[in-house]
Amino acid sequence: MSFLVEYFGNVRSLELAVAVLDIALVYYVVYRALLLIKGTRAVQMLIGLLLIILAFF
Repeated sequence: MSFLVEYFGNVRSLELAVAVLDIALVYYVVYRALLLIKGTRAVQMLIGLLLIILAFF
């Protein structure tokens, strides 16, 4: 826990704001993309692709 306090103590407020904004933007884009493909065949294809990728690792 002290690591987080030390880390965020050294980060400027502008850098922290940019990081939070970046995370929120990526979250929103992924969320909207998932809503867009929900209930379509794209979900089945994505699951199949992920299973194939996992099989290779």
